[in-house]
Amino acid sequence: MTKIDDPRTTIEPAPVRVSRVFSAPREMVFRAWSSAEHIKRWFCPDGYSVPEAKVELRVGGAFEVCMRSPEGVDHWTRGTFAEIVAPERLTIDHHIVDPCGGGPLFSALTRVSFSAAAGGGTLMEVVQTYSVAGAAQAEQMLKGAPEGWRQTLDKLEAEVARMQGGVVRSVVHGAFHLERAYDATVDQVYRALSDKLVLRASRMEADRAGDGLPGRRPRAG
Repeated sequence: MTKIDDPRTTIEPAPVRVSRVFSAPREMVFRAWSSAEHIKRWFCPDGYSVPEAKVELRVGGAFEVCMRSPEGVDHWTRGTFAEIVAPERLTIDHHIVDPCGGGPLFSALTRVSFSAAAGGGTLMEVVQTYSVAGAAQAEQMLKGAPEGWRQTLDKLEAEVARMQGGVVRSVVHGAFHLERAYDATVDQVYRALSDKLVLRASRMEADRAGDGLPGRRPRAG
C-alpha cells in the first residue's frame, strides 16, 4: 500500500468544513478539547469508543486518540498541537495510522475556532485538510468524513451539556443525618424509644391475630 511519505502519489483533497453552535461559553467548549478525560467521551463517531487518549494542551504537546470500531479494530490518530490560542482557536497536526500495522495512511491538519454565535452561545468551526496517498484512499475517506464529524459533534454537544450539569448528568447518591435535642437524659430517651418500639410491635401482633385488616378485632366464631 502506498504511504503518505511517497511524494509521487500524495494528493491533497478539498478540505472538510463543519460547524456547530453550542449553548455554552466558548471557554467551556474549548475545555472539552483540553484533556484526555473529555476527549474519551466524545472524539469518535457512533458505534465507536475511545479506550485510550493522550492530550497535552501545549504547543508541541501530544494529541493521540485510539478510536475502537464496533468490530474491535483500533484506529489511532497521532499528532501534536501546532497552535493554541485559548479560548479562540487551536490547530492539531496529526496522521491516521494503518490499523493493520502498515504505518500512516494519511495526514490531517485540523483547525478549530471558537467565537460568539449571533444568537448566543458559541460557534465552533472545524476545517480539516488532508494529504492522502492515492485517489482511492481519498475518495473512501472523504465520503464518510462529514457524517463522521456530524456524529462526533453530537457527542461533543452531550459532553458540553454534561460539563454544565445539564441534561446529560450522572446520578450521585448523597448522605445525610438528622439531629434533635431532647430535654431528658440519654437513658430516658432510650427507654422512651424502646417502649414505643415495643408498643408498635404489640399492635402489629394484634393485627396479625385478627382478619388481616389493621385495627380490627378477631371475628366471632
